[in-house]
Amino acid sequence: MQILETQIPIIGVGGTLRSIAKYVQELKNYPLKKIHNYSISSESVNQITQRLMSYDFEQISQIESIGSGRSDTVQSGACVISELMEKLKLTELLVSAHGLREGTLFVSMQYPDKFFNDIEISLPQIHDIINLSTQSDHLSKSVEDFTSLLFSITLISEMEKILLSQSISKIDILSSFRDVDNILYAVMDDDSSLSHREQLIVALSLIYSKKKKKSESLILKYKMLLEKNDKKIIRKISSILSLCYIFLKTQAIVTSSYENFNLILKIYPKNNAFPEVLFKQACEKLETTLDIHVQSDVYYQSSFDVHQI
Repeated sequence: MQILETQIPIIGVGGTLRSIAKYVQELKNYPLKKIHNYSISSESVNQITQRLMSYDFEQISQIESIGSGRSDTVQSGACVISELMEKLKLTELLVSAHGLREGTLFVSMQYPDKFFNDIEISLPQIHDIINLSTQSDHLSKSVEDFTSLLFSITLISEMEKILLSQSISKIDILSSFRDVDNILYAVMDDDSSLSHREQLIVALSLIYSKKKKKSESLILKYKMLLEKNDKKIIRKISSILSLCYIFLKTQAIVTSSYENFNLILKIYPKNNAFPEVLFKQACEKLETTLDIHVQSDVYYQSSFDVHQI
């Protein structure tokens, strides 16, 4: 039997699986203290199961990530998980920090009519529930149009657009925390369905947009979680973030278009105030990162002045 052909992520819940996942992270010196959405391979489960079966209860109780509370049940639980993964031909399993009760509550709140009338909830509706946590808060029309344009002209991929939207939705934390480590913790503590790597890219992109050197050191610190091209993605998202931050903070109306290989931005500031120097620097950063020419004009309403930047 094999169920991966459906492309549905297989999610495991329960204290035994969480204990096993923590133990795997402990042995691998995993740099994040986060269990939710941690991906554990069948190979890791098998190795841990074999290791646990060679220990007695006293030895297991000394393992910090397991403790005495599960020392008498974790062996049998590990065997069950290992056998299930083998029978179902699962190569990996996502660990949930929640339980079945939270899932039941969530479904009942999302689809109360079907839930309380014992009507079957369809697979697409389940997908909608899973995807809720990857959706960002509503973006301003200017920012949404700008990011959609970048996607339409293939300057960013679909996944980069999702990560960018997540980054923009959290952009206020840049002014909430002085310590960039707190920015990292705030993003990683979020209960998101993004993978640890994807959440890390969001956090590092936010930090990179303000503190490049600090971000570089964090990229090195968490390199075991990142892929070869991720640093380029972080630079790309951060350069777009710098512009979006200006748009959102100034509440300017921005129209964006693409003509003759030029990205054209028309800015209509609110209250005729706009940080032109900062905006120029952000445009130059975007040009370098995306290898594109940016043409921009700022239109001041009261004097009808047009400033080309």
